[in-house]
Amino acid sequence: MIIGKKNHPEPLGILSYIENNCDIIEDLEDIPRVCKEIHKSSLNNVYVVSQTTFSDTKFDVLTKELKKSFDDNINIVIDKTICDVTKKRQIEAINLSKSVDKMIVIGGKNSSNTKELYKIASTYCNNSYLIKDTKDFNNVKFSDRDKIGIISGASTSKESIDKVIEYINMFNDSLNK
Repeated sequence: MIIGKKNHPEPLGILSYIENNCDIIEDLEDIPRVCKEIHKSSLNNVYVVSQTTFSDTKFDVLTKELKKSFDDNINIVIDKTICDVTKKRQIEAINLSKSVDKMIVIGGKNSSNTKELYKIASTYCNNSYLIKDTKDFNNVKFSDRDKIGIISGASTSKESIDKVIEYINMFNDSLNK
């Protein structure tokens, strides 16, 4: 089993190398179907991996439910293959977004990693924004009292991050004049 997003290139790539007996689990709703297929087969060993950029928290929820769904005849091995950097960024997003007025997540709008950071930030900070570049600031209103948190997706360039920080600092300077 692969725990990840069904349309993401990474799980689809893994799936392409495995001819039979493999499926992608993205949500809790997928578990009954997958378990039913396994129970109907003669399999008694299940190996579970994750998309490297998948939500750490969601992986834990899904694997906990997956374990409850199998009887003792099936041996399940769970290999949490989420990238350490991804885990750390997700934890940072949680902690930072809890302590700010506005949360800026910098990165590509199609990046699974960046979208996951934005989703996490939005959970803890109502004023979270996914910004690819400074053009995306059109709908963001700042005040000189805003405490702003910034995090970026793993593949976001230093140049993009620097430009966004420069823009925020420039805007902040104009508010304080």
